Amino acid sequence: MKSNYHLAQINIAELKAPIDDPLVAEFRESIDFVNETSRRSPGFVWLYQAEDGQSSSYEEPHFPNPLIVVNYSLWEDYISLHHFVYNTVHSYFLKNRKRWMSAMDRPHAAMWWVKAGEIPTIKQAIEKLKQLEQHGPGPEVFNLRQRFNADGSPVK
Repeated sequence: MKSNYHLAQINIAELKAPIDDPLVAEFRESIDFVNETSRRSPGFVWLYQAEDGQSSSYEEPHFPNPLIVVNYSLWEDYISLHHFVYNTVHSYFLKNRKRWMSAMDRPHAAMWWVKAGEIPTIKQAIEKLKQLEQHGPGPEVFNLRQRFNADGSPVK
């Protein structure tokens, strides 16, 4: 049964070097393949891209630090997102992220529910990440450790 809501997720990462630097070459050269894998994954709804159609990793920075890259997508449910993150080629990059990305001392991933058919802007998504940082997880925005259902009830 299809839900009336989709799960939005935004995550950011701070690269150890600019996107065109050889230090992050393996990451950079795999972005399109990983994104295509997400598009073919069960439960995938939408992926944010730069205006020219490239990965958002090539877009002008949305943060004062130009090394921060953004990934923002919509999924039918958490199970679909979880499967993509941990059971596809994406998991290799997650496990090896320290090769290309610096540790962050702030929340770097946020999730929230949106009505099916709605696509929040990138600015709205970044605001959700800031909201999580300022107020912690709740029904309006949450993280992997403390999730909420679309009806606002905590996931047990």
